[in-house]
Amino acid sequence: MKRLLATAFAVTLLLTNMAYAAETPDLINNTVAMSLNNSVKTMFMSTTAQAVNKSATENVRDSKITEAFDCINQERLANGLAPLIYDNELAACAQTYSAYMAENDYFDHTSAKGETFQDRIFTSVPDVIAAAENIAFGFTSGKSVCAAWMNSSAHRANILSAEYTHVGIGFSRGDNSYWVADFGAY
Repeated sequence: MKRLLATAFAVTLLLTNMAYAAETPDLINNTVAMSLNNSVKTMFMSTTAQAVNKSATENVRDSKITEAFDCINQERLANGLAPLIYDNELAACAQTYSAYMAENDYFDHTSAKGETFQDRIFTSVPDVIAAAENIAFGFTSGKSVCAAWMNSSAHRANILSAEYTHVGIGFSRGDNSYWVADFGAY
């Protein structure tokens, strides 16, 4: 029943935002977030963030990813929030999924095999207690994907959520450019 409700919620978000996606075909605006509360998973739209590590960009390998990471933190600072810490475990999860989407020319938070972003994050990074994911395709720079996410209320909410303290970003190319930003709190 919970899985059905979560799926219905995600589909509702997707359908609600199809008009925006039609105007901006390289961004699907169906962000979903999940939190663990007393060992019960609850679906919610995100809202929060904290912490900074000045050397965090040293962990970022690709200049496009660095650009997206810097842009996300500039947006957070401009909105009175602490910058996110770049997290290598979340980044590995995000990179793996962006590569999966690129290799399969596939775009959705849930894989073709039915694996949700919650399944991926909470399995790959078991210490995370809350998580959210932004995805996009077709953008060729970190600044352009960040700007698109900031122009989408659901994606913007994830970026400007004080709940999340860490982020990992993945970028891969196939026929399109695929982006994944996985947000987490520990």
